[in-house]
Amino acid sequence: MPGVLRRLLWPWGLVAFAAGMSIAMGFVMRARLASTAASMGRTAMGTARSTFDVEAENAPVRRVLDLSEVAGRSESDVRTALGAPASRRTVSIRGTRHQAFFYRSPGGTEIEIVFAGGRAEWITLSHLSGVPFSGRALEAVGLAPASASFASGALLEWDNLDGLRELSVMPAPGGNRAETITAYVTRVP
Repeated sequence: MPGVLRRLLWPWGLVAFAAGMSIAMGFVMRARLASTAASMGRTAMGTARSTFDVEAENAPVRRVLDLSEVAGRSESDVRTALGAPASRRTVSIRGTRHQAFFYRSPGGTEIEIVFAGGRAEWITLSHLSGVPFSGRALEAVGLAPASASFASGALLEWDNLDGLRELSVMPAPGGNRAETITAYVTRVP
């Protein structure tokens, strides 16, 4: 009987062992993160900033796109403002098909404009370069810097900003630079 019992309980023992190791590794990784952050002169949450970060924060932000030229505009208006897209295709968002235009700026930023109801509803800029992860990221899309409605180390978000329902900025790895800006004109998918 003990052999049968051992065979029945063996998989559960393996699961318990794996769960214990996962928890232990989590503690080790948090300790390493805190140690690495301390050696870089930062807290584990990244709140302390180096002189380089402050200088970069005060540097001029290059405008990648003027949202007022495309947000809520028709496909022909967007073509007039930005030229012919590098590519276009149909995308599915929550089961609904929408036309999308794709552009690439001279600096390498990828711009995706999704049309819903014949208007540019969702605009996403990816692979930003030289854009700080702060309220100044708004300058990259032609808006004045502003305090976010919601802010965390993983997201900055503005509600009802200059005719946009929502605008969000997500950081690049390291957290000091913006990686992605997404604007929702009248509805969030």
